[in-house]
Amino acid sequence: MFELILNEYFNITEYRNWSVVKILEHVESKSDISDDISYKNNCNTNENAKNKAGKILSSFDKSFSSTDVKQFIDRLKLKRDQREFHTTVCRNVASASTLQALEEYDATRQEIEIRRNSESRGEENIQKMVS
Repeated sequence: MFELILNEYFNITEYRNWSVVKILEHVESKSDISDDISYKNNCNTNENAKNKAGKILSSFDKSFSSTDVKQFIDRLKLKRDQREFHTTVCRNVASASTLQALEEYDATRQEIEIRRNSESRGEENIQKMVS
């Protein structure tokens, strides 16, 4: 999957416009970035793509420590954190709603029991008065 996305990027982007950040942004736009990102020597890319990928990998530390790449990674982390926060909030809201519904159910059940008991006592009193 990752190789297909890279091939697409290399095919639609001119060689002189290739950059690590733009590659990462293209990959992000197509799918979630996988932990299994590795370059294979036998991948089906054109020669320029192989050369560029080789240069990127040979200067991996330098390329991936650039400010642009760090900002891109920070944006990815921020998006992930926002999704996690949203999920947590949704779970808390659902839990609170469930708790409130259970409390209302319990209160309603108690009220029904009280009414049933008072009605049965009222019927008993009426029967005592009649007899």
